[in-house]
Amino acid sequence: MAAKTTAAKKTHSLGPMVDELGGIEKELLPWKGKIARAEALRKALRGAVKTMPPSKELTFEGEKYVCLLGAAGMQTCINKLMLFKRLGQKLFVDLAGFTLKAIEENCSADVVAAVTSQEQSGTRSLKLMEKGIA
Repeated sequence: MAAKTTAAKKTHSLGPMVDELGGIEKELLPWKGKIARAEALRKALRGAVKTMPPSKELTFEGEKYVCLLGAAGMQTCINKLMLFKRLGQKLFVDLAGFTLKAIEENCSADVVAAVTSQEQSGTRSLKLMEKGIA
């Protein structure tokens, strides 16, 4: 059964945020394609240097611009085997988190099907419509 949409009060406390977001999105709309392209280029530049030592800062020059790629940021890494040994199986399993991508890449299709399910816990869609236009 599909979820029923309910209308919120017209003077909701979130109204100012809705109006601000709507205004920003309207202003950025002509640039949407360029913003996506810039994000893709940033991802490609970072991806192109994955084999370089993480502590190395890099500089790339085009004809008009210079790109400075800093050293990789620090992240806390967990020694999973040591954690398992210290916590024991039950607590380790309770705390463990697995990405769907990791499971799909490392397990057979029948294992993926057996250990996954669909639940309505994802991100809510958000659409903005200018009043008087929608």
